[in-house]
Amino acid sequence: MQTLVEFVRFTKGWEYLTAVAFIVMFLSFWYLFSREWMLKVEKPIPRITSVPLRRPLITFRRGGQFVSSGTFLNLKSWEFVVIPRPFGYLPGTEESRYIGVRPGLAIVLGPLLGLLFVIMLPLVGIGMIVVSLSLRLYRQLVGAAKVARSKRGNSTAPYHRR
Repeated sequence: MQTLVEFVRFTKGWEYLTAVAFIVMFLSFWYLFSREWMLKVEKPIPRITSVPLRRPLITFRRGGQFVSSGTFLNLKSWEFVVIPRPFGYLPGTEESRYIGVRPGLAIVLGPLLGLLFVIMLPLVGIGMIVVSLSLRLYRQLVGAAKVARSKRGNSTAPYHRR
């Protein structure tokens, strides 16, 4: 805990720490969900009937694809889509990407995404306020510089020449 406090003092405030945390979280989500190596590879079903077959934890699907029943997470709008039994089509175009989610994972993932939204919304609001105030300050400084330049005169000659 002491090293964390020293880090915050070194970075001159919590805003740097929250910005770094947000960037790290964004990059980790981007890395997880933009990898093609996570796509499910279709393999032939083995003929062994004594061993139960397990579904992969994450299966990627596209919009308009014919799927079996289940719960799917839209990666663009972050909403859950439920396909009733036995089969159905995923809504959206082919650009829409979905993750097939197991029901137990959906029960855990739904409230966690809501919690993430509740936590990030104030931070985004604070960031917008900081950006708008800094833009206002920048505009005032640019305006003051223009006024000072106009009072000095619009001569383009260097100061050392007369």
